[in-house]
Amino acid sequence: MPYLTPACPSLDRCSCHPELNPRIRFSFMQAHAPTSARPPCDTLLRANRVEDHHPTPPSDGIEVVLSGPHTYEAHSCTTALKMTLREALTRATDQLSMHPELRPTALPDAALLLMHSLAIPRATLIAHPERRIEREDQARYQRFIERRLTFEPIQYITGEQEFYGLTLRVAPAVLIPRPETELLVEAVLAHLQTSLVSSHTGRESSAVHSTEPLRIVDIGTGSGAIAIALAHALPKAAVTGIDISSEALAVAMENARIHNLNIRFLQSDLLQELVNPSTPESGATGVENPTAWDVIVSNPPYIPDSDAPSLHPQVRDHEPRSALFSGPSGLEIYARLIPQAYALLKPDGLLALEIGHGQRDAIAALLTDWQDVAFINDLQQIPRVALARKPQ
Repeated sequence: MPYLTPACPSLDRCSCHPELNPRIRFSFMQAHAPTSARPPCDTLLRANRVEDHHPTPPSDGIEVVLSGPHTYEAHSCTTALKMTLREALTRATDQLSMHPELRPTALPDAALLLMHSLAIPRATLIAHPERRIEREDQARYQRFIERRLTFEPIQYITGEQEFYGLTLRVAPAVLIPRPETELLVEAVLAHLQTSLVSSHTGRESSAVHSTEPLRIVDIGTGSGAIAIALAHALPKAAVTGIDISSEALAVAMENARIHNLNIRFLQSDLLQELVNPSTPESGATGVENPTAWDVIVSNPPYIPDSDAPSLHPQVRDHEPRSALFSGPSGLEIYARLIPQAYALLKPDGLLALEIGHGQRDAIAALLTDWQDVAFINDLQQIPRVALARKPQ
């Protein structure tokens, strides 16, 4: 409902000063009545004393908590009353709080969407809460809130998400990058750093003495988050991102362009285009040397289909199912990917995987032919990353 759109667009401002009394509620009724059918403004505007500063959103029109005495005067009906930042934020927070699933993040969500709709920094929101909002901005903000009320993720509404210190474009075609996946990037970078140190202690990775750039491939790249983070941290590496979705690849390529990174993107079902390329260009590296890769990294779909009802609506109903669910067990993608990775990695090459809750033992069973198998816990002490080396 358009709570933030003035019900009577011809209302003038209240005659009292808006700084004096925070305990007055003005209700604007008949929001959608035709102009010709509306009564005069002074019959549309009524003042009511209230005992709280957190009104329940009305069922019709809008309701705004304003500062000012409870007397009012309707004027020439030529200018709509404008809300302040504080009022808009309070109202939006109240709307979101009505939904139990949205209540825990109602205030930060409302604040983020307000800053996005007005293109203002957080400092402005904090320092100038009495700043008035133009009607067009007010309407745009309400549209964002209404989208959030359908559980659409904030990142899809704003169109961006930060990952590993980089701002990435996101869209409904791609999974929203999670903070846990940064742990996967950190693990790959730490492995490569350890390989360089080991070259001075007798154990040398094949990547250390190679005159070729490090070859890294990210499987299921989505927005390109992992590939872009690694390419940004390793500017001399040759990074490839693979996804089965052409829509996802379009987002990933745009992100690489924004960050001025030279990343090759291929459309493929896992590593199929590197094993049996459909075009010479897509599989050139695999054709010339099938074991050309130093690192294969992936955050694949790993949620069992049966877990769908328990997911938050913003995940289950909005993010791409193909990036979330892998089948009945949640292990179907791993079972296909791990043998392909074994075939394409260099000796001593690294396989790095993000895994789901409770999948540690099953993944370990799939990695019995590998060496140096290790698992890294996330901040909740859940095994989140699996690492393994291909035997030399």
